[in-house]
Amino acid sequence: MKGRPILYVFCLVEKHKVLIPNSRYYIIELKFDRSAQEALDQINEKGYALPFTAGRREVIKIGVNFSTSSRTISEWDVGK
Repeated sequence: MKGRPILYVFCLVEKHKVLIPNSRYYIIELKFDRSAQEALDQINEKGYALPFTAGRREVIKIGVNFSTSSRTISEWDVGK
């Protein structure tokens, strides 16, 4: 395969679930052949979570690294 691998993420968002006070926001950064920590660093450095911090909902940051050689998730890390 030439170029970057393509990743499709499918999710269903229901409007009424966003209004639940105990719900969370998940911010996910994906890397290829790097590290999960680099992904978390990018979330923090670029301020991806800032628009979601004003409310009462918890913000969960997830850094994921995909290995192109094994074609699997090789590492993941969670930050807040």
